[in-house]
Amino acid sequence: MHAYVVGEHGDSEVLPWFCAQVGGLARLTRAILGDEKGVYTVSIFTPEMEGVALSLFPAPHPGGGRVEGTVHPQLDAAEQAALRQSAQMIKAALSF
Repeated sequence: MHAYVVGEHGDSEVLPWFCAQVGGLARLTRAILGDEKGVYTVSIFTPEMEGVALSLFPAPHPGGGRVEGTVHPQLDAAEQAALRQSAQMIKAALSF
């Protein structure tokens, strides 16, 4: 089973259940090592979300050490608010 976690991975993480699926974690490792283009969840710097690095799924093409862009998930209002709160918690922890 694979489900994405967006935001901070801890108390304020957000789980968008609509995209849960069956799959293996080795997929990302194969993509990075094989420099395959694909869409994968990774934590990246996100200026529009409080300017912190967080998991905003999915980020295309981690192969070759680069991310070519970010595809923003279609979150409902409650999920959007929870994600923003998660980003604010990360920002607060960084300034502690």
